[in-house]
Amino acid sequence: MPNSSNTGNYLSYTIPSSKLVPGENILAIQLHQTSITSGDALLDCELSAIYAPPFELKLGRINSMPLLWWFDGTAILEQTTDFSSWTPVPGAASPLPFTPTGQKGFFRLRR
Repeated sequence: MPNSSNTGNYLSYTIPSSKLVPGENILAIQLHQTSITSGDALLDCELSAIYAPPFELKLGRINSMPLLWWFDGTAILEQTTDFSSWTPVPGAASPLPFTPTGQKGFFRLRR
């Protein structure tokens, strides 16, 4: 029978992405028994990553058609012609092909 008062409790730790490097990383975990003769050692470990997509608006072309795309599904695409007021682009979803109108136009993403 376990003689630790912490049995069944899960401890969470956050590792900032600044502590990781591109490529392989090594994660070390320590396990301590309550006494040298106890046989109740149990280790249950999980590493979870949360990916935050970049908040960027990209411009490209497919054939000759201009195309806007972005990765944040919660972002709202807005447009303006003079920077004095921005309006949401109705029904805009990434990727978004568009036809230039001949007048100046600007796009941005907003959360």
